[in-house]
Amino acid sequence: MIVDTHVHLFREHGYEHRLAKAARETDIVKMALMGGPKQYDYARNDAVLAAARRYPDLFIPFATFRLGRDYPAMVDELHRQGFHGLQFALPLHGYDNKEFYLVYARAGQLGMPAVFELGLLPNSGRDHLHDVCCRRMRPICIDAVARAFPELTIIGTRMGSPWCEEACEVARCNTNVYLDLSGSVLRKKPPEFFHEMLWWDRVDADYGGSPKTVGPWQKILFGSDVHYKHLPEVRRDHETLMQALADVMARNAIRALGLDY
Repeated sequence: MIVDTHVHLFREHGYEHRLAKAARETDIVKMALMGGPKQYDYARNDAVLAAARRYPDLFIPFATFRLGRDYPAMVDELHRQGFHGLQFALPLHGYDNKEFYLVYARAGQLGMPAVFELGLLPNSGRDHLHDVCCRRMRPICIDAVARAFPELTIIGTRMGSPWCEEACEVARCNTNVYLDLSGSVLRKKPPEFFHEMLWWDRVDADYGGSPKTVGPWQKILFGSDVHYKHLPEVRRDHETLMQALADVMARNAIRALGLDY
């Protein structure tokens, strides 16, 4: 059973049906479905909501909200329409710009989790027309947001690649921040890389009188962020990584020491 927290709906006729079929074949039972910036050929919010209504047991609708362009009052409207969460990408300022704080506050009050696109995005060839600046999506920019709005659940994509260490430190310091493993770069990283990034044993936090013990892998989510045709290979790459991590943690030593387990 797999829950995918990062799935885009493309503007291809019938895409949602092919995506649903690929999900079933890949043992994915839930997908956080979102559109995205139009220069990447992602669908609009209304198409996402329509797809979620066709497959309510599979798709969890997330609305793309354009920080710096859309009005904060839209959060309430999107919630009324039936969107479960929000997705942010390509903001006009850094994510920690206080111009956006009304949006975050309302999302937190409504219990809408937020997916923040982090790190570098591919160049669509039309980015010069849309004021694209990936520096505004550095992981450190969500640190202030997480601290200011502890009730807001934050999912950062691609482990902040190429600023992975920065992203992991933000997740370590903020119990409301999670990171997904989407992106082609992370799929090719060796297990040693993840041991280095997720170095801590646990974090004992006491926020509002509620102590929590959070291990590093409790902050990591599965996210595909690919065209439906590539879902099987994404699952295969992640399963290979998890198997390699299990080998590093125990099985290699068991074989090397000749232990009987």
